[in-house]
Amino acid sequence: MFKKRLPLIIAGVAFLLLQSVAMGTPVTPLTPVTPLPEDVELVYDDGEPDGAVLLTPGHIAATRMSPGPGTWRLKTARYYLYQGEGNVRIFDDDAGSPGSDLIEGFSISHDGEPGWYDIDLQEYNIRVEGDFYMGIEGVDPMTPCSIGHDFLGGGNGRAWDYFPDFEWMPNPDFTYFIRAVVTDGVGIDEELIPQPAISSLCYPNPFSHSTAISYALPQAGRVTVSIWDASGRCLHTLIDANQAAGNYSIQWNGADNAGNHLPTGVYFAKINTNQSTLTQKVVLVR
Repeated sequence: MFKKRLPLIIAGVAFLLLQSVAMGTPVTPLTPVTPLPEDVELVYDDGEPDGAVLLTPGHIAATRMSPGPGTWRLKTARYYLYQGEGNVRIFDDDAGSPGSDLIEGFSISHDGEPGWYDIDLQEYNIRVEGDFYMGIEGVDPMTPCSIGHDFLGGGNGRAWDYFPDFEWMPNPDFTYFIRAVVTDGVGIDEELIPQPAISSLCYPNPFSHSTAISYALPQAGRVTVSIWDASGRCLHTLIDANQAAGNYSIQWNGADNAGNHLPTGVYFAKINTNQSTLTQKVVLVR
């Protein structure tokens, strides 16, 4: 009799198959082996910028990131910086353009040699599915932030700009030297512990004048409460802010963002956090 170890893959999970072979009859006890999370750097530049672009206050330079299918945790923001102060900004995807903030922007500064600098994001526990946008915002006219870029035909099709007096605009001629490191695993402990979920209630429902959208947050984080129609259009954003754990209530009077009263119909109240999303049907009767 002899023993040998053979690799076996079942439903994407690795096992060690300890196979004892005796008289042609295998005995196969299976020992699970938990795969380790894998870090992936999202890179869309050639590594050597042509120059630097100065970011005036309110100007956000961003790069669209595409980590691939599945849920990913954002681990590191990576910028090619020259000098100055800026705010780290990270956005989700809204139909192919930057959407809501995934975290509240925070300040960084740099006065050393030009090069790649990493910002640790693990404490924010940001999880993404699909594209997102990593950006940096100018904040101080006296010490403007400058970031590496390629220009004059060096665009990678992923650069976006935001200016205070304009909407988000794609910048096909530029490549911003912004990268991200994501990980495709959440760790053994987190897989065994259920993620806390939000809960909500709309009352009255149906309603004619106003309804209260009440919700409970099990932990602090970014919260967006919005109203959508059946075609998938966002009609009204009631709140988009960081909130502590606890109970909240917000009124919706049946109007859109412009204050126009919406007609009788079925709408959807959507509560979104970094951990989960909850959607509830709301009926408006005029």
